[in-house]
Amino acid sequence: MEKETNTNNKRELFLKVLPFVILGITALIIGFCMIPNFYLMEVNDEKIYYSFFQLLNGGGAGTGIAIFFYSIYIIFPLLACVLFFFNKVHKNFAFISLFIFLFCAVVSIVAKDVFAEVLANKLEIEVSVEQILIPSVLPTIGFFILSTIILSFSINDIKFTTRDITESGILIASALALNFIKLFPAPTGGSVNLQMLPLFLLAIRRGPVKGFIGCGIVYGLISCLTDGYGFAFFPFDYLLAFGGASFLGFFSRYVLSEENSNYNFKGELMLFIGGLGATVIRFIGGTISSMLFYSYTLADAAIYNTGYVFISGGIALAALMALYGPLLRINRLYPPQKA
Repeated sequence: MEKETNTNNKRELFLKVLPFVILGITALIIGFCMIPNFYLMEVNDEKIYYSFFQLLNGGGAGTGIAIFFYSIYIIFPLLACVLFFFNKVHKNFAFISLFIFLFCAVVSIVAKDVFAEVLANKLEIEVSVEQILIPSVLPTIGFFILSTIILSFSINDIKFTTRDITESGILIASALALNFIKLFPAPTGGSVNLQMLPLFLLAIRRGPVKGFIGCGIVYGLISCLTDGYGFAFFPFDYLLAFGGASFLGFFSRYVLSEENSNYNFKGELMLFIGGLGATVIRFIGGTISSMLFYSYTLADAAIYNTGYVFISGGIALAALMALYGPLLRINRLYPPQKA
């Protein structure tokens, strides 16, 4: 009994200290980006060193790119820290914090090529990827460490049953099959299909955490590999875009409430809000990707992605709302097992 009490006391102490450890590592990452840690040019055989923030403050990277990198290295990590501090308010806060740090890590891996190209164009000097490789890799390692710490903290709350894995696998396979069935090509590129419908079902049945793992990580990775555009597009066009379907999982308790026995206004409204939010997240991911990899302006990127993202999302959401009654009956017969 005494040994168990000591173990519980150590765990409580660990949980109290953990948020400050995460905040400390985040502060180190931000501080590292502020100090001069890579060089761009040589003057009189002397290397001139710069930091990411020096270049951003000087306007060399352009306003849009500057805001983007400030978000990745300052705003998002600090937001993740705040969310983790309040994880006792709702357990999903820790998961959202994990997602943000993981997102920052993946973006910082692929962003080095974009950053080098933008700096070379704006500053009119030759900038190699090797020059910014180390300062790009170290924050990436830090973000992955933070993701691992939070994952180890949250892992006890994430338990996949055989039914979870089976149902998620069927819905992911269905989404992959529907991705190859084009309803019609969008006027601005891409295509309209029903791949989002199974992902919406996965999120609403399994919740935001398991929904993100299935939609964003598993389906996003498989879809990225089969589409053939390259892993550089994974963070925005796949991880964020399809992982955004898990947003619908936050409304699961209202949509699939035991009080709901058939079609009802509240359930349909929650489905609409959640599905619209998930579609908007996919739109944001596609828009950022178009701006970074195709040098689109914000307006052009928004128009391009509106052409098929909202049409596809709208059709999938309409189908989901039409199937709300059968979904409730299936949920009563085969309720998701609580973790």
